[in-house]
Amino acid sequence: MQDLSRKTTSRRRFLAVVGSTGVGAVLAACVGPGAVPTPTAALPPAVPTKPAAAATPAPAAAATAAPTTAPAVAATPAAGATTAAQGTPAAAKPAGAGAPGGTLKLMRGGGNDAFWSKVFDGFKAKTGITVETITNTGTVEDGTVPTALKSGAGPDVVLINSGPARIGFLAQAGLTKPLDDVYKQLNWTDRLVPFAVNRLKNQGKIFQGKIWEVPWSLDVIYWNYNKDLYGKVGIKAPDTYDEMIANFEKLKAAKIYPVTLGVRSSFAGGWLFGNLMQAMIGRDGVADVLFGEGKWDQPGLVQAAATLQDWVKKEYIPQAATTLTDQQASPLFLNKQAANYCVGTWFVPTMAEAKVDMENIDTFSQPPITKENSSRMPTGGFGSSYVVAANARDPDTAYKYLDYYMTDEVTLLIVNDPNQGTNPPVKIPPGAKPNRFLAKSLDILAHDGTGYNPSVHVVATITNTYYQSLQGLLGGQTTPQQAMADIQAAKVKAAQA
Repeated sequence: MQDLSRKTTSRRRFLAVVGSTGVGAVLAACVGPGAVPTPTAALPPAVPTKPAAAATPAPAAAATAAPTTAPAVAATPAAGATTAAQGTPAAAKPAGAGAPGGTLKLMRGGGNDAFWSKVFDGFKAKTGITVETITNTGTVEDGTVPTALKSGAGPDVVLINSGPARIGFLAQAGLTKPLDDVYKQLNWTDRLVPFAVNRLKNQGKIFQGKIWEVPWSLDVIYWNYNKDLYGKVGIKAPDTYDEMIANFEKLKAAKIYPVTLGVRSSFAGGWLFGNLMQAMIGRDGVADVLFGEGKWDQPGLVQAAATLQDWVKKEYIPQAATTLTDQQASPLFLNKQAANYCVGTWFVPTMAEAKVDMENIDTFSQPPITKENSSRMPTGGFGSSYVVAANARDPDTAYKYLDYYMTDEVTLLIVNDPNQGTNPPVKIPPGAKPNRFLAKSLDILAHDGTGYNPSVHVVATITNTYYQSLQGLLGGQTTPQQAMADIQAAKVKAAQA
């Protein structure tokens, strides 16, 4: 069960084509800050960093800039947006209630059929309901999911990329059902970890107070590092930002890339910059920018942008970062040519499939950059979520499935796989035996939680500008001041819309 998260499917294809050894050979001549790794004929075509396999943010394949196919409509449902087709789920019955039998159509990304078969078999055994799978490789942005939801023969439930840019757009378009009443009737809020409940409340500020999704996975995004490379140059995981920069300098001197990064497919730049934002202005400061009156072009975020650009100038990050997809950059880390990689727990299955020595990999959270900021925690948010189609043939059947998904039975099926990195949003039952990466992230989620991955928590028009601005920063095509001003302008425009 190695591709529950959206991030793993395209990496699996990539590694299957070239293998970890092959990639190392391709890039071996480019190792070290003095040389720039560039895509070669031996590399496969660019593929989306976050495919819809477990359904989360993903622009079109081989994108050379930030996504431009996202719907231009502001992804915030207007007050009273619930349509007659959506209705209200007041008649929802507890899972397992009513006559057994029937069929549920579920749309998801491809892959990991063995896991899904176990889930669907278990659901049928309890309810008599058969799940028919509709697989797709599309996303909300490219129109695949909206088109399917509009069709009369479409899915009842869809597992998609999370975030207001996607969930909000579908809700505003009248394509999905509000789930507030179902949450109350089936006590779903009581089954979620407090972190997930708080995120639903925060997103309610964008969604006019309504709930439109059931989270499938929670992201925890921090730094992975190669212990062998750290040992080679005599360094340890940093406790302070000064120690982090000193580590980068020692790695650079040893002809080892301090950081691997590829932003041609957009997402990885957002993972890294979200951590720098938090390191500069703290979790509460980032929350104010995302959900309140906080400005993107405030001095602290301009400095965070300058930091990202400075890392490229000093060759802590490969200067070819804007020409590489995440799939082309991550093998530098897998093959011990780069020491650090800012990524989420979804990377665990990729490491397992590449057969790297996972005991050699450890993690640390980004240290604060300023003395005024004491936040030191990963960033994150919802990775992927279920939505119920507005024209679902039998909504009660959909609610029964979602209720089953939250059971201990399914949760243990997920967390007890030794090679996976999906963080369920529900409380973990006794008998869980997660791998050490997942155990660490689940502990984080059960206590202080994470900060915010901005690309998950803002609407589509801001997300596009966010990615474009980061690419401009890394490519030296814009200034930190202009990059943040552009994102702030997109925020103002989205609010007006």
